[in-house]
Amino acid sequence: MSERSHHQKLPVKKGHADLFLHAVTICIGLAGFIILGTYVIEGRTNATRAATALCMPLGLLWMLLLGSLIAFCRRKRKSVFVAFTIAFVLLTVGANSIASQIFLRQIEWPEEQPTATTATPFRSVIVLGGGIGVTAAGTPEAGQDGERVISAAQLWHQGLTKSIICTGEDPGGEFHPKDLGEQMLASLGVPAEAIFRVGGENTAQEMQKLRLFFKQPQEGFPERSELGKVALITSAFHLKRAVRLAEAEGLDQQIELEPLATCFRTSTFGTISPRRLIPDADAAADFGRALKETLAKFAGR
Repeated sequence: MSERSHHQKLPVKKGHADLFLHAVTICIGLAGFIILGTYVIEGRTNATRAATALCMPLGLLWMLLLGSLIAFCRRKRKSVFVAFTIAFVLLTVGANSIASQIFLRQIEWPEEQPTATTATPFRSVIVLGGGIGVTAAGTPEAGQDGERVISAAQLWHQGLTKSIICTGEDPGGEFHPKDLGEQMLASLGVPAEAIFRVGGENTAQEMQKLRLFFKQPQEGFPERSELGKVALITSAFHLKRAVRLAEAEGLDQQIELEPLATCFRTSTFGTISPRRLIPDADAAADFGRALKETLAKFAGR
């Protein structure tokens, strides 16, 4: 290699190094701003949490995308810059706690809207499948959405229902939601003769099978004349879809259906702080739930 060609490549390498250094400087500056701003507004504890969040996979990916779009912007690589910008915006919005809360508010059953209350007696309570997991030992365990089952057990122990219907089947699994719900209710003191099970691999199928169940109830199920209303319990983000599908199946005409929302995920925003800019896995999961419910509505499911 000639001395001349060797010197011609030096500026290119130096230019790449400058771009890298510039992108890293901006990312470090943003991280410092978030941590310092959080410290000023919320104190040391939350500033430490902000620093930890930036070290998590989503936080590191967020910084990597930001640095990449800055670098390719300066190199005038328009198509690559646009791709990194889109990815950065999607991650910033889709995993943002404030954005996910706003989206969820449009999906969740309104908490202030009157639903079933503890003063209302029910002929039965439908607990839609979900919220109960299984430990490595095969023991049912309530997750965040397990409040559905807890609420049904509470109604039973308060003498406000005579039966509970657990729904749901897992097409590819060993443990079915209807069975896990039954086991969890039994562990909470609900007698076996008060628990009924209905299948269905998704919400639409659950409503179809519930319609057939109420058309020809199993032996021991309370007659309609005893206590007319039937409560429909599921997570707040899922209740609108459940009610819509129940109405499409004609359940609202077949029985007196009373929606009962549990497991609310929306809350007050609290203090607006720079750390809320950092992508969060829980926020991304909530955003995904809201998006799934929205897509299901457009698909008629």
